[in-house]
Amino acid sequence: METDRKWIIVRIDGKIAAISTDYRLLAEITARIDSSTRSGKRVNQKNNLPYQKISAETAGFDDIWKLRQEASWDDLLLFGTDFQKKVWRKLWDLTHPQESMDAETEEAESRTGKGAARLHSYSDFAGLCENRAGVRAVAHAIGLNPISVIIPCHLVVPKESIDRIREIQRRAESTIFKGEDLCLNSILEDTTIDFGEYSLGKELKRELIILDMA
Repeated sequence: METDRKWIIVRIDGKIAAISTDYRLLAEITARIDSSTRSGKRVNQKNNLPYQKISAETAGFDDIWKLRQEASWDDLLLFGTDFQKKVWRKLWDLTHPQESMDAETEEAESRTGKGAARLHSYSDFAGLCENRAGVRAVAHAIGLNPISVIIPCHLVVPKESIDRIREIQRRAESTIFKGEDLCLNSILEDTTIDFGEYSLGKELKRELIILDMA
């Protein structure tokens, strides 16, 4: 499986700055830090003090998945424009809705089963970002997401992919068996459905979608 690759976690002063399977990531993140600070100095924008430690560690996918379940938004350290950070926060909310809802809403969601991860088209997700007219800008920010899996950019796919899934479901429900033998996983594993580009590869994107939608 694609998820069996070795993953790399970049931390800055203990906070998660990046997760990827691409070992060129550390240099890329360092460059982002340099470009986002004054006079080329690595400065913590919260307290105006230099960052003390940038580290990288390898991990298995189980460790990454556990980290996603345990991490909070405050455990992340993101470098990008305000717009990019807004898009990344909206992506985060797709799998961590409880952090952006009040207690009453959270209780209602848990009773009804709502709030579970689901796929979004680029145009629909741009609407969530209150920027429906700027789909390309939102898509570009999604592509720059530095923290794979934890910030689930894989859940945004072309509209054609969602339409294809719905078409398969409708056809199955129109048969005599009413789609009883058709599970969502079998649809998602259909290689005729193209879930779009992903910086770490299309097959990995499919596997992550299946894990989230199972």
